[in-house]
Amino acid sequence: MLKPRRGAGAGQRAGSGPVWALGAVAGARGVTAAMLLTDGARILEFGEMAQRTYSPTARAALDAARGCWPDAPEVEAAARHVEAAVAEALRPFPETEVIGFQGPVLAHDPGGRGRHLAGDGGRIASALSRPVAWDFHSSDAALGGAGAPLGAFFHFALGKWLGADAPFALVSFGDMASLTWIDPRQPAPETPGALLAFETGPGPDHGPDAGTPDTALVETLLELGHFARMPPKTLPAQELAQIEAALEGLTPPDAAATRSALAVAAVARGLEHCPTRPARLLIAGGGRQGTALAQNLAAATGLAVEALDSDGAGIEAQAMAYLAMRTLHGLPTSCPATTGVAAAVGGGLISSP
Repeated sequence: MLKPRRGAGAGQRAGSGPVWALGAVAGARGVTAAMLLTDGARILEFGEMAQRTYSPTARAALDAARGCWPDAPEVEAAARHVEAAVAEALRPFPETEVIGFQGPVLAHDPGGRGRHLAGDGGRIASALSRPVAWDFHSSDAALGGAGAPLGAFFHFALGKWLGADAPFALVSFGDMASLTWIDPRQPAPETPGALLAFETGPGPDHGPDAGTPDTALVETLLELGHFARMPPKTLPAQELAQIEAALEGLTPPDAAATRSALAVAAVARGLEHCPTRPARLLIAGGGRQGTALAQNLAAATGLAVEALDSDGAGIEAQAMAYLAMRTLHGLPTSCPATTGVAAAVGGGLISSP
């Protein structure tokens, strides 16, 4: 396996024509993969998408590694399971120019040790005999950024692809929910005033609507420091742990309903930080099951809420495909308004098989 390298420098573009890229995101429950035709700036076409859940053994290994940093013995076992699941999920896809990979977050310490994700893109490159772009967060963190959220530049391109002509907001519901405010009238995502991005809080429950939300608990949780901090920001691990501990005191149906209610309330709170009120709110990601979430968001925000089509479930994987191409082209992948990094920076290692 060749030594991983950073993406091409600004004067060393990888090419100007669009090619197919494949993105893979390994989350808490499994792997989502999606293809994207892009030149690193524009979206030309969306390709097929697939999802693969972890085996019980893999989930147990990941659970054991939660909160662990690289020197912990549980980390290697979790990484191997993630890599195997990603390789299995991606093998059926046709060959692409590059694969973009992001593993699940094991530990997160904003302003301290940073962000630790499971999985080695170099080993995935060897397993699939394809180049893999990964570790998009480290360069950002080295310049003072939080290393997340990283989907904002893709969301900007999505706004261009949709033909949006006024500022709008997009909420991506994964294990964590993130909000991106986008002004599609700007020429590039790193242009000042083009973007604002941040984590709003935990994503909603992914199952069917059930249970009764504990509204008093939601109000109590909204008093945590994260919800008052100015963006860009990420949810500290200790505050996420407080939220999870509070939900454990409820019955499973009520905990699920309360988690979803908190997700809605956190988005409504987050919209107060947007530079201007968005014209509409798009939602995407694995947490948008059913119509109740969209209805509750509309009621809480007073905005027209639209769910992206079926490709919305793969938006995080599509974002990784997009960032992989930007890495090949030596283009920025984050900027001060998306992660708090000191300046626009191009992240990503490229591992060749």
